[in-house]
Amino acid sequence: MGPAASVLLSEFLTNEQKHELDVWIKSLTIQIEGNVNVGDSFWFKEDTFSETVSQCCFDLSISDPAESEEESSIAQVVEYLGYYPPQEIVVSSGCNQPSDHRMLGHMVLHLAEVYHGLIAMGGAITPPSQTTPPPLSKDFFKEQQANVEARKAFLRARMDANKAKLPPGTIWLDYLKEHYHDPDSPFKKVADDMREQFGPALPERWEPSLEEISVYVHGIPGTDYEIYYERANGKLWVYHIVDTTFMESWLHNPRFRMIK
Repeated sequence: MGPAASVLLSEFLTNEQKHELDVWIKSLTIQIEGNVNVGDSFWFKEDTFSETVSQCCFDLSISDPAESEEESSIAQVVEYLGYYPPQEIVVSSGCNQPSDHRMLGHMVLHLAEVYHGLIAMGGAITPPSQTTPPPLSKDFFKEQQANVEARKAFLRARMDANKAKLPPGTIWLDYLKEHYHDPDSPFKKVADDMREQFGPALPERWEPSLEEISVYVHGIPGTDYEIYYERANGKLWVYHIVDTTFMESWLHNPRFRMIK
């Protein structure tokens, strides 16, 4: 899978606008079937843009942005904009090459200009980190391998203990699917305890700080809204909503990438 982004709209698209969008997409593509408001896969013609054209499949759909959004994030968007976008045009690429990122960037920029929308990047625009990651121990994986059986025993014992506390008639697998990502989930407590006792199972990905990210994006021309949220690991992170001036500036930035 490749990068994805969406164009947030201040109003619902009219039937006429949906038809115009359908005509525009078909004019750029080799083959497309159906209606874009349902969701289509398509490939670009070689002369679509003046730069290298992606050879990968793209998808476009129209949806409700609130369906997959957390309440805290919705509140932040409303605080910034004074409203919450009722509709979005989602574009994604099936590949992860530079041409896929650039085609996606041009696509959402054009759509945001035509429909007076904002672009939800789907993640954080990150600078090169100003800090140096700690060196990985040469014995890291040996140490983790030595703890495999101990980890399994610890996890089995804790899960059995939690299973015994389930309400009568509750199916363990269903409960796990429903509550796995809850911030107060017993599974999160088990994961935290395992990490404290055995350390991380894999080397941690080194990321720039939120402060570094904020300084970096505010140095790019245009408007950027920073939406903060808590990831599954409990760490605070950010995604960006930007205007067309920012998106055009970002397309010309040497570090340009869309978010995968």
